[in-house]
Amino acid sequence: MALMVIFPLLTFAEILSTLAAPASAPSTLSSPYNDPLLVAAVDSLLISPASHSPAFILPLSSQSEEPTETVTITISAPPTTVTDTITLSTPTSTPSPPADPGFDPEPEDTQWSAPPSMPDLTPFKISSFPGSKTNLQILTGIPAQASALPSPQSLTLNDILEWDNSTSVIQAFYPANSINPAQDPQGGAQFYASPLPVSRARNVSLSYNVFFPVDFAWALAGKLPGIYGGHTACSGGDEALDCFSTRLMWREGGLGELYLYAPKDKQTPALCADSQSTCDSAYGLSIGRGSFTWAAGGWTSVTQTVYLNTPGQQDGQFTLDVNGERVIERNDVFYRDVPLGGDPATGDGDGYLDPALSGLWEVHEGVLGDAVHTDQHEWSLKDTLQTGPTKTGTPLQQALEVEPIGFIGIFFSTFFGGHEAKYATPTDQYVWFNGFTMSNNDVLA
Repeated sequence: MALMVIFPLLTFAEILSTLAAPASAPSTLSSPYNDPLLVAAVDSLLISPASHSPAFILPLSSQSEEPTETVTITISAPPTTVTDTITLSTPTSTPSPPADPGFDPEPEDTQWSAPPSMPDLTPFKISSFPGSKTNLQILTGIPAQASALPSPQSLTLNDILEWDNSTSVIQAFYPANSINPAQDPQGGAQFYASPLPVSRARNVSLSYNVFFPVDFAWALAGKLPGIYGGHTACSGGDEALDCFSTRLMWREGGLGELYLYAPKDKQTPALCADSQSTCDSAYGLSIGRGSFTWAAGGWTSVTQTVYLNTPGQQDGQFTLDVNGERVIERNDVFYRDVPLGGDPATGDGDGYLDPALSGLWEVHEGVLGDAVHTDQHEWSLKDTLQTGPTKTGTPLQQALEVEPIGFIGIFFSTFFGGHEAKYATPTDQYVWFNGFTMSNNDVLA
């Protein structure tokens, strides 16, 4: 009997549900009877529109004397599900943009040449210019009187390069009685240049042409440009423990040679035992002296190639070609040592004190103590660091973890000397340079 009353009331309730509470009300059914039939009947009514969310009280009445009960019903609309179908397609390949017919990819930066015409030295990318710049000038052509007389007996056709007086030259001036740029009067000039990135290279070549006038007074000796690495000032008596330079020289009568700065006590006996080499000087090593002669009154073209040694090994190479002919070739040169700390693979502790330690030496002097002897190249740093207060990651450790020295660039150096007055030029003199080219022959990965 109760169900008969509920159905009409629920139908009326459904009508009233359009005016009921908001849709956010929860969907619950609470009845003291827990009658399954009643629950099923109510569930059958949950088909109203989505906006129907009624909440009301249904009074249940009966003509019998049964007690009247109250049932609370809360109805919320079932959620509406919307299904969208999306189709995704993945292309099998990405089309390349059309090629630009005017695009010309730049070649690898492995070679540099000074331009034939230049107003100044900007193309060299000079990093340091110690001393005065007044002894260098950029000119077009050279004086006619500097050339040799027609068909000179002392020259061959290979000694004289074609010269059209339309190409820029670097003119170096050597005042009378001058020696090097550090003396007064200042002789010649020096600068350091890095026109090509070569720090990661192992094989580098430098070429240039030099013209000595026909009446050039050679005196005892003079310097000419070369390659350098490690740091600047690898000259003037430097021990060259952490640097190298490969300048060329002229000697009396125009004899030519390699003037090498590299660790002296690391070279092979054969390098210095050569009859054309002298290694007993307090300064650089004279290698291959007299293996060629600089032309007076004509151009001499030189190309030097340096192949760095395996750090700590005597397997470096040096070659010098003069006017296209090989005049010096060595494969036993020691340019660089292993960094301080030695080779972990061999346990060899020999090496050089890297310049990065210069600012840390005083701070950590108490830690290193006598463990480092730069004059004897003996190190016991491993044990010292284990017992000392330094820790991995400190500036000292970071400074020790350095790579072996490498190339930096061109060491343009030209003057009379030597460092003594006997080397001075007797009169004002000039020499001309052009055709500078530098190549990175073997870029390390």
